[in-house]
Amino acid sequence: MENKSQFIFFFSITISIILLFNFFGTREINILLALLNVLTLFYLFYKRKIKVNGILLIFLLLLFVTTFIGFFYSSKFSIWQIIRSHIWLPLSLIILKSTSEIVKNDNDSFFEINKICNFIKFYTISIFIFCVSDIIFKTNFSPNMFYLSKNSLYFRYYYPLIEPFLFFLPILIFKNYKLTSIFLIILSFLTVTKSIIFISLYFLIVAFLLLEKGSNQKKFAIKIFVITIIMLVILFIFKSEIFFDRTYNILNFKYSSRFEQISDFKHYLSENDFELIKLFFGTGLGSPYRSLDLFYIEDIYVLRSLVNLQYDIENGIVALVFHCGLIGSFFYMAILLNSFKKYKIIILLFIIPIFVGTSPIGVNHFFEMFFLGISINYFIYKNKKL
Repeated sequence: MENKSQFIFFFSITISIILLFNFFGTREINILLALLNVLTLFYLFYKRKIKVNGILLIFLLLLFVTTFIGFFYSSKFSIWQIIRSHIWLPLSLIILKSTSEIVKNDNDSFFEINKICNFIKFYTISIFIFCVSDIIFKTNFSPNMFYLSKNSLYFRYYYPLIEPFLFFLPILIFKNYKLTSIFLIILSFLTVTKSIIFISLYFLIVAFLLLEKGSNQKKFAIKIFVITIIMLVILFIFKSEIFFDRTYNILNFKYSSRFEQISDFKHYLSENDFELIKLFFGTGLGSPYRSLDLFYIEDIYVLRSLVNLQYDIENGIVALVFHCGLIGSFFYMAILLNSFKKYKIIILLFIIPIFVGTSPIGVNHFFEMFFLGISINYFIYKNKKL
């Protein structure tokens, strides 16, 4: 009876998210995710599980000071850009540190591990049902972002929260949520970016590193990893352009928006006498790294995207240096790595490649850090109890 009521509750949430997503589009759904972020923080604050001390406090103070200076000296300083995207950089570290406190209490009323697994299970199954319905009955419930050509059979979709849920694969496999894990892997192949496929593969590897030797769960993780590799090879044989489009952009500088952002950031650093100060301390939150000529843009959606691209850098390493400077970036990485004790190398090997194509800003990064923290801390705590 409890499972039935949970399914109805979680399925209703999924329906609501999909309807909102289709009605408002991919960017507006971030408002809903931001609300979930805020509610999560308030809940943890109410439960006294927020953990801010030591080097994290120094990092937050550094960001506050540079942001405060930017407020007075940056001609395009935007509080809206802080709320929309930048604020999740420091808050994601706070949530990351706080996950160790969540995991320590197995009886926590809301974020108990089994409840999170059940939510992921029902949510993933619901999304998968919509996906199958789209393919078979052409219902268009899932938000289609774009396709590679008019004759392409490979569509790319965006599913809210699927990427953060992939961080939970080790626990899902350990808890025998095998069907959920398979559905998550399949959905990762249909998503809007190839970085999500990398996340699937990476956390499958993490799963069979963390799980007990010879266990059924570890064998299962290895099996679906092998199957995933086979699927990638087949996809590569029939649709190799999927893998090479980003590589082409990287090799041809002028066609890569990420390289353009890096180039504009270099220009920003050298445009006045404060180059070294900016480089070492950063510009804080809410300030742009470039200025675009938007006078002739009439399409409101294009205009809004270009406005945002004055503030967002789609490269994690460069974004960190811009917002936090070299000193703040060192603090960020130290906090990230020191949060996981003996699992530092697992996090480092993940962060280095993933930061090439993504940034530690935006609402998604908050949930990524949340599920990353709970997933790794769970195994830390579990090993302590053995």
